[in-house]
Amino acid sequence: MCIRNKLQALIAGLALLVTATSGAMAQDGASLRRFGAKVEILGEQKGAIYGAGGEVVVNARTTENARLMGGVVRFEGRVGNDLWISGGDLSMSGEVGHHIHAWGGKIVLNSVVGGTADLHGADIEIGASAAISRKTHAVGDKVTFKGASIGLVKLEGREVMFAGVAQSGLQIRAPYVKIGAGARIKGKVTIYTIGEPEISDQAQIDGEVKIESLPQWEAMRRSHQGGWVPRIALGVIITLCAFLTGLLMISLARGGVEKTIDTLVEEL
Repeated sequence: MCIRNKLQALIAGLALLVTATSGAMAQDGASLRRFGAKVEILGEQKGAIYGAGGEVVVNARTTENARLMGGVVRFEGRVGNDLWISGGDLSMSGEVGHHIHAWGGKIVLNSVVGGTADLHGADIEIGASAAISRKTHAVGDKVTFKGASIGLVKLEGREVMFAGVAQSGLQIRAPYVKIGAGARIKGKVTIYTIGEPEISDQAQIDGEVKIESLPQWEAMRRSHQGGWVPRIALGVIITLCAFLTGLLMISLARGGVEKTIDTLVEEL
């Protein structure tokens, strides 16, 4: 079984444990909390959205935040504030009013983001439909950028390919760097790499291009990210997901525990 499938299976098991212990759905004030093997959240919501499970699909709208976690997570809705999302296989479209924070095995971003995008994963793709208003920071094994960012774009990994739009400059740190034909860059471009990066003749760069040598120790570390380092990273993600699920379970069950205590006190 591959690492991603193991991650999905573990999170599904954690989600089932949460479901058995605390119930599949709970309302806490205006916030919506759903947990289960398969979770689907739709429609207009008045408060924050919390979702965790083996598979989580969100096509809902809220003016507040959303915090999602799962083996597979699909976000297609709209949040007015921030989106936190973590798991094995993440896909994001729709709109995020402020900032997006993502940690996962595979991350595909095609959202309109009103603030910054901070992405950490093994395989990261910022698609052509992605539009980010402020700074973009992506760290992974393989990072592909085809979207557009008004703020500075910072990409780090073993292999980085840029073929999008950067309005405020571009910084890349990777042993293997490619600037594709679709690249449109304004401002300073700084690339830390080994040797010379591959830059298409059709790329449009309006600013200074500075190429620096990637330190040998860092180059070796990034070159080995395709091996044992991603395994450690996914292990950290598994631990993080288990920790977050525990916190959500405690929060969800808190009301029931307090009610039970009150009942026992009354009966004594």
